Amino acid sequence: MTNVRTRIFAILWLVIFVVVAAIAFVRLTPETIRTDIEDLLPEQTLETRAGEVLSHIVKSSAQDVWILISHPDRIQAQKALEYFSDNLKKAGLTPADPARNFEPSTLQKALFPFRENFLTDKDRAWLENADDKALLSRAMRILYRPLAPNSWRAVDDPLGLFENWLSSQSSAERFTYIDGRTAVTDDSKRLWFVLQLKSKDVVAAVDGQKITMALAQAEAAARAKTDDKLKVLSAGIPLISEEVAHQAASEASFIGTISTLGIAALVLVFFARLIPLLQTLVVLTLAVAFAFSCVVAIFGEIHVVTIVFGATLLGVCVDYVFHLLCATSNGLTGMEASQRLLRPLTASLLSTIAGYLIMLITPMPGLRQISIFCVAGLMCTFAVVMLWMAPRVGALRASRFSNGFAVFFAKIPSLDSGRSKAFLLTLVFAAAAGGLIQLSTTNELRLISGVDKALLAKQSEVNNILNPASPAQFFVVEGSSGCDVLSRIAALKTRLDALDVSGIKMLSSSRFLESCEKQQDNQRLAHRANVRALELLSTAANEKIDYSAPSGDILSVQIWQKAVPEALSRTWISSRQALVLLTGVTQDNVSELPKAADGLRNVSFVDTSAGIALSLAYFRDRVLEVLCWATGLVGVVLVVVFRRSFLRLWTPCIAGIALTLGTLGWLNIPLSLFSVLPLILVLGLGVDYAILLNDEKSTTSAGNSVFLAAASTLLAFGLLAFSSTPALHIFGLTLAIALGWVLVLTIALRTRR
Repeated sequence: MTNVRTRIFAILWLVIFVVVAAIAFVRLTPETIRTDIEDLLPEQTLETRAGEVLSHIVKSSAQDVWILISHPDRIQAQKALEYFSDNLKKAGLTPADPARNFEPSTLQKALFPFRENFLTDKDRAWLENADDKALLSRAMRILYRPLAPNSWRAVDDPLGLFENWLSSQSSAERFTYIDGRTAVTDDSKRLWFVLQLKSKDVVAAVDGQKITMALAQAEAAARAKTDDKLKVLSAGIPLISEEVAHQAASEASFIGTISTLGIAALVLVFFARLIPLLQTLVVLTLAVAFAFSCVVAIFGEIHVVTIVFGATLLGVCVDYVFHLLCATSNGLTGMEASQRLLRPLTASLLSTIAGYLIMLITPMPGLRQISIFCVAGLMCTFAVVMLWMAPRVGALRASRFSNGFAVFFAKIPSLDSGRSKAFLLTLVFAAAAGGLIQLSTTNELRLISGVDKALLAKQSEVNNILNPASPAQFFVVEGSSGCDVLSRIAALKTRLDALDVSGIKMLSSSRFLESCEKQQDNQRLAHRANVRALELLSTAANEKIDYSAPSGDILSVQIWQKAVPEALSRTWISSRQALVLLTGVTQDNVSELPKAADGLRNVSFVDTSAGIALSLAYFRDRVLEVLCWATGLVGVVLVVVFRRSFLRLWTPCIAGIALTLGTLGWLNIPLSLFSVLPLILVLGLGVDYAILLNDEKSTTSAGNSVFLAAASTLLAFGLLAFSSTPALHIFGLTLAIALGWVLVLTIALRTRR
């Protein structure tokens, strides 16, 4: 009956495996493996409106790579620009001028019908006091000048008001157009030519670094045609994504290879046969394949960081294989061993899965994927070991090394008396308390990305040249109409000026666009002055001069967006919602900025960095609470199952977790979400080791089983501690420390037979 039931469950599991794999195969595309760095950021941690704004910013620039080329000789810089473009095209990329669809003359023509809507502050002050003599003198100077810099008739802008306003806007603009090419001048007055690269076709490539390599080759070719004075800068999310993918692929390969080799070595040393090794490798391969398929089937994608973390899954999944092999090496058949191990392994599976499922409550898509990946892998391993491997494994003969290690393990001293155990636990909790006093917290946001500092520095330099605005702090302004939004932007500017915050400057989201009220006021002043100036000119010239008056309409946001380059209109999410970007934001002055929005309706300050950091800190505290509740729940379960002996199973794990927190304090490693999550997993693994050591009838089987399980897990997560991503590094390091302490205390406090 048992064999029939096992076959039924095995067939059912096979059907589940095939269905999940088929769904994943259907959803598998070249874009399935994600490398985008923004996918690691927490989601839905800000208010809905701010979240939409952040999404708008990311999506509008996620595929952009910006390339800046400079040389002291402008001709050489333009030549380098051409060489650079040609080499990128040979690499299959399509560089373009960012203003390829924009001409300054087009902007002038679009704004010309609204020419009386705009005045410089100087001209406005002049008009308020100008008499007929001043109007006539200025009009005659404009009319009879030998060369006009504009395409329109002098009588259409008789006082040069629109011309002056355009000139003032251009002088404040960092960008210029030289021989049809876009250029930008930095703060040191150095001229940079600008190229823009859209990279939709390569962002999903894993470890290909297509853009990075193409840029390096293009720079080398351009430098060969010029000299060492050429300077090239490049930046963009795709470059960071390629770096993340490259690091992740290297780490996944390294961790997976070392873990596999380590596991293979342990199997060969302890069991001295190839068949157990082959069975182990097959089980692990199926587990990883099923885990990958589950993530793709559920999310439709998988991030490379999930794959890196998933490489450590080998060290946990192989525990079940080791437990079965150790039991069979003690003279049991596979089916007998599976029946004996069913209770402790099921308890271990459920407790470990519960630890991983805690990650699902976090706001980070990457951690959710890791959670599903690990849960699926563990479930697959358990099913394959119990339903497929166990019926096919006979009694194994323990190797000489296995027997020798069992004898050695049995001789490891343990504390038998209650007094000695109490003394040890007193020392442990005293040391933990000393470390807990020194334990501090950190900004978890800094731990998410482990991108090379040189690459980030280059990114920052390019951003400062192209757009010095802070990407993390800005204002969101909303209104019932475009005019309403523009009025509130003007009010916000007045507030910021009144605050006089050192270094803060507002970058208007409405370049070449005034508020509706100001446009109307400018119209009144300019139209009256233009009409009077032409009347005076007609009288002086004794000739009637017709004035082609503008439409008198207000320049709306919709018309303005069609006229200006995309880079200017990008800050408008819609005609009723705009961003106001800022420069000069620092840790010292950022706290003053919310005051500017106080009392202004539908104007809110958004600090995305602070919001995400607070969210991560909130979830860190919640996970700590869950850890406390979980330890209590595990204790209750142990009381129900093991009665009075629950303390010897529960205490080592609790003491080990407390000592881990103390160790972090002593080592000055700040507490973070990524150092709390592994403690949930250790709770399940630690109790598992204690149950096996104290409940298993065969000390030989128990000692070898626990050692192999702990060694493989420590190997996997110990390697994760070398990850270049700080979050994964902290996770792996904390788990390795915690598992080490729990293992030592479990052995020291075990009951010897």
